[in-house]
Amino acid sequence: MMLKTTNHPHKEAIYFLAEQARCLIQAGSADADICKSAAEYLINDDEILTNWLAEKTNTKLLSDKLQDYDTEEFEGKTDTLKIALKDLQALVAEEKTPAKERAWLKNATEIIAEFYCEMT
Repeated sequence: MMLKTTNHPHKEAIYFLAEQARCLIQAGSADADICKSAAEYLINDDEILTNWLAEKTNTKLLSDKLQDYDTEEFEGKTDTLKIALKDLQALVAEEKTPAKERAWLKNATEIIAEFYCEMT
């Protein structure tokens, strides 16, 4: 996970938003845009992370929607997921988060939580 080397305060959330966007792109789901837009908002013009997100989500639609998703496994992924979801929920609840971005973050949080609950 490349984001381990960054000090970005939302690195866990960005990672799972990008991973989920990639999976949804491969599945042909329009929800991919929600996750990608939420990640872009959190990245906030950080050039390195913007390039990383572009690379991570530069994928093609899979012909079989049940084919392997690119869901990287790493030690501590469950704990990292919990941190990401908590961070996203806090951003949704934060009044200074703009309404449009709050909607992206809320929808993306629900998508990620549902996806990973189904996988466990």
